[in-house]
Amino acid sequence: MRYLTLFVWMVVMLSVRVLVKHCASQNFIKSFAHSSMDNWDSVLEGVFLHEAGLNVYDNDIVHQPPLALHLWSVALRYTKNWVVIYFLLLELVNMYSILKLSDVCISVLISSDQRTQPNVHASSRSLILSRDDFVLCGYLMIMCYCFNPYSILAFASQSTSIIWNITSVWTLITCFQNHLFISSCFCALGCYLRLYSGLLLLPILAVATFKTTANNRLAFRLFRMGTSLLGFVATTVGLLYGSYLAEGRTWTFLKSIYLHHHEPVFLSVAVLLVASVLQPYHSVGEFGCLLAVLPLWSYLYKYCRLALPTICVLLAALVLTPLFYYMWLQPGTANANFYFAACMVYAVGQILLITDWLNAHSKREYLLRVGQELTLSSGQKLVLIQS
Repeated sequence: MRYLTLFVWMVVMLSVRVLVKHCASQNFIKSFAHSSMDNWDSVLEGVFLHEAGLNVYDNDIVHQPPLALHLWSVALRYTKNWVVIYFLLLELVNMYSILKLSDVCISVLISSDQRTQPNVHASSRSLILSRDDFVLCGYLMIMCYCFNPYSILAFASQSTSIIWNITSVWTLITCFQNHLFISSCFCALGCYLRLYSGLLLLPILAVATFKTTANNRLAFRLFRMGTSLLGFVATTVGLLYGSYLAEGRTWTFLKSIYLHHHEPVFLSVAVLLVASVLQPYHSVGEFGCLLAVLPLWSYLYKYCRLALPTICVLLAALVLTPLFYYMWLQPGTANANFYFAACMVYAVGQILLITDWLNAHSKREYLLRVGQELTLSSGQKLVLIQS
């Protein structure tokens, strides 16, 4: 009965996705937020450039890793009309993966509660989890995935994020099943697709150090950590080396995207400015020191567009911060939210400064590359507005 129910949900899921894909407007689908790394148009652009023998990463359009792009190139070369079938199969794999994850997580949660049972008060023994508490869990997870509008829209736009989703889910499945070497390999594969997946290595190492009843020795736990790290490093090195072979002697995937190695000073100050903005509590001392470095790029001032708004916002924050602080602590006519609002104004000023600075640098680099005499194909001269 369970398999029949799952089969029905599977048919419904695929039908809804195909219906939305063919009936919904593409402008409506594309109006939702999609990462540039998941955009199907980016994949098609990369495949076209690859087939034409052009540099795939010599633009800001293609963000797929080299091996993934080569696999898509091979798939589209022979089965170009089967793209929808590919994504339907990936949806089925993801559906099965979610169902498998629910079973594994239920077992982990129950065993975790069973281990704490001796420390549970007698009156609270009924709160200990059992299989009866998860009877509908698998069905609910499948229903949430089947009728989730976000996943439906992702399929309609043919977002390649589903590959990363499957990789992440199987990283968790194998981790909770204590197959840590395989889990670390999946983690490395996900990290190859998106760098953020490397954070999943932390729970893998946490599971490796967990004391099990089978073997609690420190040497055994260190061995599990070592094998996990070995699997992650070996898989990462293999993927990077495969990408190196696929791209030739000069790996343009990193060389063309991360061009900041040509300007380490600019990159260093940019990183410090971004870190100053993103930290939860802003420091005027750090920002004051960074402001003293910016005159190194005084030649970019003529390309700046937000100089006056930036100065006004920073001056407003400079005036409002002590004023709100006084109103908060002395007469009591304001509260802490006033002071934190002034801090937010200060952060906005920093963001305007960084944005304008980076835009001015990019504008100058563009002019250096294409020249300042900008003309249309008709010969009409374009005027670049400097202010």
